[in-house]
Amino acid sequence: MPAPIITFRDQNDNLLSKYNFGTVQLATTSSPITAHIWNNYQGTSSVSDAINTTITTLTFNGLVTGDTVANGQEVVTYQMLNIQNYTLTPSPTSFTPVGGNTAAAIGSTQAGTIPGSSPGSYAGLNLEISVPSNATPGAVQFLTKISYNYV
Repeated sequence: MPAPIITFRDQNDNLLSKYNFGTVQLATTSSPITAHIWNNYQGTSSVSDAINTTITTLTFNGLVTGDTVANGQEVVTYQMLNIQNYTLTPSPTSFTPVGGNTAAAIGSTQAGTIPGSSPGSYAGLNLEISVPSNATPGAVQFLTKISYNYV
């Protein structure tokens, strides 16, 4: 069976190429952004399930450590991105911080699976940024990484 086809989409299922959390002050948390992590969005034939699916952050250069503050080093180190997977049953009531080697399981099942059956399915996530009081002020860019296995 073909490999999973993963896409990031907003709550209206428009293709999402970046998140904009706006200006987040020190020692505060942004408003949540809703994202759908789809496998096989509107597919006409099935693809493999994405299993053991996780999400984390990397610096803008794809690193888990090092890099510059502007390239997301503190976002990764301080695990500023928080994830809530609202498609799970029961739905979690809290957010899980992620960054670097610390990832959160996502999927439409407790096992972290996003099925690839046609026309596809998604993991629904709320994402927020929580900026600690010791963070360096300024504009920051970083990457979101989805990892999964398939058979």
